[in-house]
Amino acid sequence: MAPKSPAQILLEKADKKAGSSGGWFTSSTAKFEEAGDLYQQAANSFKLEKLFKEAGDAFAREAECREKCKENNEASNAWWNAAKAYKRGYPDLAIQALTQTIIFLTQSGRFRQAADREKEIGQIYLQESNDLRRACESYVRAGDWYAQEDATATANGCYKDAADLHADLDEYPQAIARYEQVANHSLTSALTKYSVKEYWLKVGLCALAMNDTVTARRNLAKYGNQDATFLSTREAKFLTALVEAVEAGDQESFTGAVVEFDQVTKLDNWKTAMLLKIKRGIDAEPGTILKCAHTIRDSLGGDDFDESSSESDIEYPLTPPPSDYSESRPIYPQHELLDMHTVIMRVSDKEPRPISGKDGLSRRKGLVIDHAIEKPLTLCLASRESSKPAIASLAQYFASRCKRRSRKSTKYPKSEAFTLSLDELNSLLECA
Repeated sequence: MAPKSPAQILLEKADKKAGSSGGWFTSSTAKFEEAGDLYQQAANSFKLEKLFKEAGDAFAREAECREKCKENNEASNAWWNAAKAYKRGYPDLAIQALTQTIIFLTQSGRFRQAADREKEIGQIYLQESNDLRRACESYVRAGDWYAQEDATATANGCYKDAADLHADLDEYPQAIARYEQVANHSLTSALTKYSVKEYWLKVGLCALAMNDTVTARRNLAKYGNQDATFLSTREAKFLTALVEAVEAGDQESFTGAVVEFDQVTKLDNWKTAMLLKIKRGIDAEPGTILKCAHTIRDSLGGDDFDESSSESDIEYPLTPPPSDYSESRPIYPQHELLDMHTVIMRVSDKEPRPISGKDGLSRRKGLVIDHAIEKPLTLCLASRESSKPAIASLAQYFASRCKRRSRKSTKYPKSEAFTLSLDELNSLLECA
C-alpha cells in the first residue's frame, strides 16, 4: 500500500476535527476554526502536488467551516481560492465557487470586488464553455457594479465586451445601444475621446449587418454632430464607402474598401467576422419566389401586384444573413398588415388539364379539384410578420385578391392555387 501524501494526512486530520463532538470545555466555533486551518493547509499541499481538483475541494471545505464560524470575509477568500484551483480544468466548479464568493461580497457591500469576480465568471463562460449568452450577462452585471463604484473606465470595458458578444449573437440593436453608451461616456473625457471612432464604426457595422443602410447613414450624420472631427477620420470614410457599396450591391467596391482600410489599420477578428456577414448579404441572390413573381401575376391576369408596398427606398433582401435569432433579421416595413396570410401553390411536373363542366360543378360544391394528371404537391406559405419580404408581399397580394373575389360570392369563397415546377420548388426550399 502506497504511503499517504502530506496533503492526504492533513485532509484526514481536518475531517476528523470537523466531525469531532468536542468536549465540555471546547466550543464548536473553535473546532471549526481549527478544521478550517487544517483544510487550508491540505489545499495548499494539494496545489504543490498539482492536484487542483482536490485542492479546490479542500478550499471549499475550509469555506464551509468559516461560514459556520460566521467568518464571512475568510469564507469569501476560501471560496475564491477554491475557484482559482478549479479554474485549472474544472470551469463549472470554478463558476460555482465564484458565485459563492460574490454572495458574501455583495452582502458586505464590496461591489468592486464582486464585479471583479463576476467578470471572472464571464471570462470562464467565454473561454472555457463558449457560452456567449451567459458571458454577456456576466459582463453586463460586472459593468453595472463597476459603475456603482465610480470605476467608469472598467465598467465601459465590460460594456464594450458585452456589446461585442451581442453582435456575435446577432443581437444588433442591443449591441448598438451598448456601443453608444460607451461612446457617450468616452466623449466626456479627453483621455478616452479618441476611442469613440472605434465604437461608432462598430455601430455602423452592426447596422449594415441588419442591411439597414438608412440607420447607418443617419448615425454617421449624428456622430458628426457629436464630434466635428469624426467625419474626416478613416473610420468614417471607411463606413461611408461600405454603406455606398451595400446600397449599390457592389461586391467589388465593398472588397476594395475593406482591403484599403486593412492596409493601414489591421482588422481584428471581430470586424473581419462582421464584414463577412455583411458581404454574405450582398452576395445573396433573389430567391425563386421573387424571380417568378411576374410570372404568377401575369398568369392571373392581374396588374395590381406591387412587389414593394413600402415607400421606403431600403432594399430588403429575400434571404437575410444567417441568424438563429429572428429578432435580428430584417422585417418587412408593413409587417403589421400581415396578421396571417396564406398562399397555396401546387407543384407538379405534369401539365394541367382543362377544367370540365363536371369539375366546375364539383368546385361549386366546395370539393378540391385535381388539375393535374397526377395529384400535385400542395405547398402552403403562411406569413406572420415575415422576415422574408418577397414572400410576405406575395402573400399580401394573393390574400387581398382572394378577398376581393370572395366578396362576389360569399356563399362559395374561393381560394387561389398556383402551379410551380419541381425545379422551382427545389430552389424555393433552398432559399427558404
